Amino acid sequence: MTDINQLTQITSDLIRIKSMQAYPDQIKKCMDYAANFLAGADINIQHIDSNGIPNLIVTKEGIKNPDVFLCGHMDVVDAPEDLFEPKIKDNWLYGRGALDMKSGNAINLLIMKELASTHNIGLMFTGDEEVGGFNGTKILLDKGYTCKVALLPDGGLSPAHIMYKAKGVLFIEINANGKPSHGSRPWQGDNAINLLMKGIDTVQQLFLPIAEHPDDHWTATCNIGKIQGGDSTNTVAANAQAICDIRFTEKDNPQEILQRIQSSLPDGLKAKEIIGAPCTYVAPDNYFVQAYEKAIRDQNLEPKFTLDHGSSDARFFTERNIPVIVNQPLGEGHHTDNERVDIPSLLNYYNIVKNFLDQVAKI
Repeated sequence: MTDINQLTQITSDLIRIKSMQAYPDQIKKCMDYAANFLAGADINIQHIDSNGIPNLIVTKEGIKNPDVFLCGHMDVVDAPEDLFEPKIKDNWLYGRGALDMKSGNAINLLIMKELASTHNIGLMFTGDEEVGGFNGTKILLDKGYTCKVALLPDGGLSPAHIMYKAKGVLFIEINANGKPSHGSRPWQGDNAINLLMKGIDTVQQLFLPIAEHPDDHWTATCNIGKIQGGDSTNTVAANAQAICDIRFTEKDNPQEILQRIQSSLPDGLKAKEIIGAPCTYVAPDNYFVQAYEKAIRDQNLEPKFTLDHGSSDARFFTERNIPVIVNQPLGEGHHTDNERVDIPSLLNYYNIVKNFLDQVAKI
């Protein structure tokens, strides 16, 4: 019988593993932890690497299409050393990955171990969600792993919230080409950084100003997340580059967004897509969603549907018309120094998932 202390301990164990992208051996260490935890169960455990990214698939022998896949990513965004030492204060567990998403992974691990022999379920852990998921979830689905429904504890605000749609992603790189000269004679050159700044202003004017957003901010947005250019302070820059992080709704066409940007840029600037991912959507009247709502109500909680402005590996399931339920323990501060998860909510989420699996995946 699982208790809150067990859930907290496994989450803490995973937080201590510094599974940042710069340390693939640490991501692999998380996969090894999971494999060792599940050792001895009557299941097939496979390590599947893609371009150096470690992934783990757990299913019954010979099965690639369980009714339900329990999904999660083991990689985390970069953090200082002290965030990898979990801390508990006032029923909150703090640390990098506490919410995003090692607490969800701990719950998935326990459920897989407890129910593998009685339920038609599988487990999918990946190592690159924070950098796109293309060598994780996408590769595993491309290899033929599939399911009737996927559960992903990577959004949704709390155990009572179901994320029914999330924005799509379009990363665009803007490149500026100028003419170099000595920094003391700027009239002899053409500064690519100045040109890039004009281009950025032009691009941002294509999007609704934040002050004019609807209350739920459900509109396309553009964030300039990275700028670089020039070789030295005393040289007029010959080249400059910016990366735009565009999030779009189901009402937007990403290719039309790209074309509008390309056609609006001044001479000397070019824009190209570097990452594109569709919106995520699951219908509230879907059979599996309704079963999940019942599981939430059985915990004396009232289910609510939410929007998400971020993205997750859920989109790869949506692309294949596989319903995916995104829901998680209560927490806040993911990707920040104050990342934390509410410890009592771990048991709420665990019970909801078990209840749901009893409805849809019991053998």
